[in-house]
Amino acid sequence: MFISIIALTIALVALSTNVVIPQYVHSTNWSRDSAIDLKYIQGIINSPIKEVTAANSGLSDTTMASSFVVHFKTASINFDIYTISKITQPTNININGKQATSSSQIQFESIPSKDKKKYYDLLSYYVNTNGDGRDTVDVNIDILAKDGSTIETLQYSKCIASSYYVINNDNKLQYRFAQADVMELRDQAIFTCQGEHIVVPTYK
Repeated sequence: MFISIIALTIALVALSTNVVIPQYVHSTNWSRDSAIDLKYIQGIINSPIKEVTAANSGLSDTTMASSFVVHFKTASINFDIYTISKITQPTNININGKQATSSSQIQFESIPSKDKKKYYDLLSYYVNTNGDGRDTVDVNIDILAKDGSTIETLQYSKCIASSYYVINNDNKLQYRFAQADVMELRDQAIFTCQGEHIVVPTYK
C-alpha cells in the first residue's frame, strides 16, 4: 500500500517539470522507512514524460474489432441484423419455470427500429407461443474488423427466444446507443441455445 501511494503521487505530478514534493510525503506516515531517498523521488518527478507506448501497439485500427452483424437462420427464413447495439451473456435464466444452467444464453439490446421487422416477427412467434421450442433458430454473430473482414464468428445453435421486453432508459450515466443526451427506448431479447461454437477464419 505504501509503495502504491508513492507510485500514484509520482504519476499525478510527473507532467510538471518544476515540482516540489508535497508536504505529506515528509509526514511521519510517509517517512517511516529511512531507506526512502526523497531526492531520488524528486529526480523522477522532474523527468518529463515524453512518450508512453502501449503493450498492444502492434494493433492497427483496421485490424481491431469495430462492429458486428447478427445472422438468424430458421427452417423457413434467413436474415441479417446490423442495428443490434449490445451483446451480453445473461445469467440465472428461467424458462417455463425451470432453471437453464446447461444451455448457452445470449442477450441482444438495441433501439427499436423498422429495419428489424423480421427480427420482431421471429421474437413474436416465440413470445406468443410461450417459447415451446418446436422450431428453433441458429444465431451467428460475425465480429468484424474496421476493414470489413471477419475476425471470428460466434455460432449459437438450436435457439429459442426465451425473453423479450422493451424498457425506458433515462439513466444519463449510461452510454446512449443514439449518442444523444435524451431518454432512450431499448428492446432486450434473450435467446437460449443448445450449443455454442467459435469459428475463426483463415487470415490473409
